[in-house]
Amino acid sequence: MQLPVQLQMASPAAKEWLQKRREDVEPWTHFVNTSKFKVPVGFLEKMREFEFPHLDRLITIVDLIDAPLDMSGIEKLPERIQSVVAWDAHQSFPWINWHVATLAAGHSSPGAQHYSSIGATIFLLTLPGTVSVHYGDEINLHGPKQGKVEPHNWTSIMQWTDQKFAGFSTTDPWKSLSPGWDFNNVYNHNHTIEPVRQMIKLRQEKVPIYVNGIFNYEGDYHPTKSTNYKMRIARDGLVVLDRFYPRRHQYAVISNLSPQLLDADISHLYYGGAVAVSSHDKEGYLIFKNVTLAPGEGLLCILDK
Repeated sequence: MQLPVQLQMASPAAKEWLQKRREDVEPWTHFVNTSKFKVPVGFLEKMREFEFPHLDRLITIVDLIDAPLDMSGIEKLPERIQSVVAWDAHQSFPWINWHVATLAAGHSSPGAQHYSSIGATIFLLTLPGTVSVHYGDEINLHGPKQGKVEPHNWTSIMQWTDQKFAGFSTTDPWKSLSPGWDFNNVYNHNHTIEPVRQMIKLRQEKVPIYVNGIFNYEGDYHPTKSTNYKMRIARDGLVVLDRFYPRRHQYAVISNLSPQLLDADISHLYYGGAVAVSSHDKEGYLIFKNVTLAPGEGLLCILDK
């Protein structure tokens, strides 16, 4: 949602403008049980920049915060994640809706960049809030051939196989295929699609992953809230994040977002854990003294209590 220029100069009118937009949307949602009103995190950041005096009340109008996560320069990931999670610091504040900022990433390598997409997706699926896995993220689908001007040029058609026209049709489709389509297709990468399914199922079932914080209700009608994630490592292509909740198993996601093979020693963080989800067929109990990760490999482990 783009804030009108006149409201950028007069931020006190923003709440009324946002409320009107919500009222405009409501009549179109009568066929569903509930409606969700979502605004970009950039909108809220702009309001804070303008020192809007009623920001806490303004965000109560909102149900979801759209939060694209830039996975480039992973050393800045902890700061980027924290800046978004900070908007969900109270039970009355809106829920966060994450997605990888893939469409603007300009991926071009048909090999390693695909794996980076899968590793990023598995990592994203451990963050507090809701995750949107965009159409084609699981196979590194991105824009069509460079230099070809097309309407709505942000992505390509779905690439099913390495056969002619990517198995999408028997004739030349209306949009060109993206570079590396003969490698990045569903048939070639079904082994990486399945872990994404497993990860989605797991985050629907396990409390430490699907809740977005820990609430303290002791002696307070309005409970305080603390985060239930910790970013442990974000450097040299390696990201390690854990999710936790009182009296529950702790989970850690370990992903290699680089195009190189990584040998990592993370035993200073955890001794080991049982593999719950793996993009590269790891299974059983894993000791973290020497973890080898292929380009873009991602895995989720249940840590020792």
